Amino acid sequence: MKGYEKNEDYLQAIINSLEDELMVIDRDYRIIQANEAVLIKHGKRSDEVIGEYCYHVSHGLSDLCRPPHHECPIKAVWKTGKATRVTHLHVYNEDNERQERYVDIIASPIVDSQGNVIAVAELMRDVTEAKEMELKNAKLHQELQHKEKIRGELLSDILSIQEEERKRIARELHDETSQVLASLTASLEAMIGMLPANTDKIKTLLKRAQGLSVNLIDEIHRLIYELRPTLLDDLGLVAATRWLAENNLEAAGVTVNFKVIGKERRLPPQLETTLFRVIQEAISNIAKHAHAKKASLILHFRRSVIRVSIKDDGRGFDVEEAISSKDRPRGLGLLGMKERVELFNGTFIIHSRAGRGGTEIDIEIPTKQGGFRWIR
Repeated sequence: MKGYEKNEDYLQAIINSLEDELMVIDRDYRIIQANEAVLIKHGKRSDEVIGEYCYHVSHGLSDLCRPPHHECPIKAVWKTGKATRVTHLHVYNEDNERQERYVDIIASPIVDSQGNVIAVAELMRDVTEAKEMELKNAKLHQELQHKEKIRGELLSDILSIQEEERKRIARELHDETSQVLASLTASLEAMIGMLPANTDKIKTLLKRAQGLSVNLIDEIHRLIYELRPTLLDDLGLVAATRWLAENNLEAAGVTVNFKVIGKERRLPPQLETTLFRVIQEAISNIAKHAHAKKASLILHFRRSVIRVSIKDDGRGFDVEEAISSKDRPRGLGLLGMKERVELFNGTFIIHSRAGRGGTEIDIEIPTKQGGFRWIR
């Protein structure tokens, strides 16, 4: 305290060292003390500030204006006796130019030895740059949300159109291509029966052609089911998922433990289609890449959500690397699965490590969807 002979001088030196504006205000909203930051900010001398109404100095209001409004932090301190913090948009009139600045205000009670509030200390900090950045970020966030909403709507339209196209192709394969092949197979069989006994070589060639046509019919039927299995439309997700596991995993030599937990029920068609496509992609990845011996697939029906768990004991892979390498089919497939699930406000979690313990996929989607857009 050397150099200060009076406590008041020492206190004034402390408050003058603050870069923020500090005023001490009485019950009539008059300034009884102010630091140099206030004088510099408003271009006034001490005698032009002390005794003035704080809202005249802070806001540049005229004597005809009313005292502070209900949001005034000083008024709140006098009313409650507690410190109050607010951020206001202050309007200054400097050199006949109107300036708007955001100010963070902390009003704190000054209490005497008996605990009575005798004055209010108001600390004001210009936070315009921070507030403008906050508003800018909020606007950017709002714009991103709007763009994400549009992207989601476009994606749902694309997926819907894709499903309709799958249905159309499946119908054409069933009604035209498979029927033509069936007729070809029958014609070959009839031709074989009509050939004389001494045409064994021709019969062999025709039987081979007939076998190829039968195999082609089976392959087309498999393709039809992958494009749009009638099981999904007729019997629902459980039957279609069981068919996927049996015809893709078990056929590839993978032992499958398929389980249904909870009360099985039909879900909205769009949701069943989404889950079927995600499960289809996961099963395809196991069959093509995992080199697994065992796999488990669990459908867990709960009251308001459905959970899907898919595990395998294969060699695993680096998830981050697969997703970041978007040129690879697996990475694109994983992103597609995630986006499909998120369109229904669901969660998609995948755990895997290359060479360590296989892969696990967990999916959870609310069964009651509000506002999801799906074109039929």
